Amino acid sequence: MLLLEDNPGDARLVQVALAEHAPGAFGVTWVERLADALARIATDRFDVVLSDLGLPDSTGLATAQAIAVGAPALALVVLTGSHDQDLGREAIQHGAQDYLVKGEASGPVIARTLRYAIERKRLEIGLRTANEVLERRVAERTAELETAFMSTVAVARTLGEMRDPYTAGHQRRVAEIAVAIGAELRFGARRKEGLRVAGYLHDVGKITIPSEILAKPGKLSATEFQLIQGHAQASYDVLKDVEFPWPVAQAALQHHERGDGSGYPQGLKGEAILIEARVMAVADVVEAMSSHRPYRAGLGIDKALAEIERGRGTLYDPNVADACLKLFRDKSYVIPA
Repeated sequence: MLLLEDNPGDARLVQVALAEHAPGAFGVTWVERLADALARIATDRFDVVLSDLGLPDSTGLATAQAIAVGAPALALVVLTGSHDQDLGREAIQHGAQDYLVKGEASGPVIARTLRYAIERKRLEIGLRTANEVLERRVAERTAELETAFMSTVAVARTLGEMRDPYTAGHQRRVAEIAVAIGAELRFGARRKEGLRVAGYLHDVGKITIPSEILAKPGKLSATEFQLIQGHAQASYDVLKDVEFPWPVAQAALQHHERGDGSGYPQGLKGEAILIEARVMAVADVVEAMSSHRPYRAGLGIDKALAEIERGRGTLYDPNVADACLKLFRDKSYVIPA
C-alpha cells in the first residue's frame, strides 16, 4: 500500500492502526508529496493508494484525479476531514473507490475499506475487460456472446454486493421474483429475460455509495439518505450507454418510482412508469422487507405482502400487485435462498 500523507502524525496513526488490526496484510510505503507518489507508482508495485487530498504540491480533487490518471489500474481511497465529506464523495466520482474521514475511521474500518477497494478495482477492471472482449466477438458468436454477457452481468451484480455485503443476493432474488411476477402477467420469454437482467443490475449504482453508509446499523442522516436515494440515478448512469435489448437502464432508474408520484428520482406517476419498473418496484419491496438489514431484522413475507396489498392501486400497479399476491398466497411461491 502507498500512503500519501504530508502530516507525519496522521501517517503514523494509519500505520499503527493497520499494524495492530491487520498485521502483515499491508506493507506500507509512505510519501508526503504527490510527485513522489507518482514516481513510486511508476517504478514499484502497489495494490492500493490511501491518499490525503491536501498536499504541499496538490489539493482537492486534483490529487485524486492525478492518481486516477497516472495509475488507472490502482485502487484509490482518499482521506478527508470531517468537514470535507462532500469532497470525498466527489472523489469517488473522479475515480476513487471510497473515502475515509480522518480521526473517525477505526483500524478495522481502515483495513476493511482498503480490502474492499482493492477487490472492487479488480472487479471493475474485469468487467471492463469482459465488455471489450464481448464487443470484439459480437458479430460472429451470438450464442457465445449471450452466455458471456450474462457472466458480465453477474460480475456487475457481485460488484454491487461487495459494496453492500449485508444485502448480498438481494439483486438476484429481486430478479427471480420479478421474473415469476412477469410469468403471472403472461410476459413472453424474451421480456422475462429482460426482467431478470434488470433485476440483477437495478442496484449497481450503489458502487458509488461509501460502504460505511450502506452498512450503517443506525438511522441515516438526511444527507446520507439523500446519497442512498441517488443510487437509482447512478444505476442509470452506469447502464445507459450499454445497448441492452431491453429497457434495463430505465427500469433501474424508475424502480423506486410509485404510482401516486411519491417515489424518486423523478416523481413519475401511473403509466408514465415503465411496466418493467413497476414489476421491479413490487419485487424489490417484497425482497427487502422479507430480508435482514443492518438496521433491522427481516419483517417476514406476510408483512411484505400486506404492504403490497395496502399500496395496491396507489403506490403499486394493481395488476402487478395482484400477480404478486396470487403468486405467494395461491401458488405458495417461496423467495429463493
